[in-house]
Amino acid sequence: MTPERARQWSEGDTEERFPIGVRGKLPRSRIGGGMAFASAMNRHHPWQGGFRVGWLDFVMLRYACEVVGSLDMLAVTCLDRLAELPSLQICRRYHCNNTLIERIVPAPALSLEYQEGITHTLRQCRLLLEPIADVDALLALLEHDLAIPVGITSWGATSDDKRLTATASSTWMEQRHHL
Repeated sequence: MTPERARQWSEGDTEERFPIGVRGKLPRSRIGGGMAFASAMNRHHPWQGGFRVGWLDFVMLRYACEVVGSLDMLAVTCLDRLAELPSLQICRRYHCNNTLIERIVPAPALSLEYQEGITHTLRQCRLLLEPIADVDALLALLEHDLAIPVGITSWGATSDDKRLTATASSTWMEQRHHL
């Protein structure tokens, strides 16, 4: 970003076309709403040390999956931390300038300018959180919405706390059979 564009951004007077279709002046705001847990959940953990948690952001997760390409399976960690919470929420869309955003469109080619546009747009978005029943519902939602099976779940700090799902077990056995 040039110094002039940085000044314009900080003063909120740039007008651009963004990859996700938002047009207009850029405010001097940050992404906000819903990501902070009670301070008790952002505490020092005996194994991980300082540990920050936040609600799952499906918009960013979908974007990451699209950028990476084909994935065989997901490993979902820290489920023990979610099990400690009285209720769960997820973010499946953002609210930005009277628009609901459910998907961030990846750049058609490598472009820092395009990525900069995404970043600037996201700074003015607010996360919309939805309740989710429990960890099992979260895992089912991950598999359904991303069309990627969950292969490993982690419920604690040690290797004994990691579990292969039925999908991962059958895939592993199938691959081993073909060796």
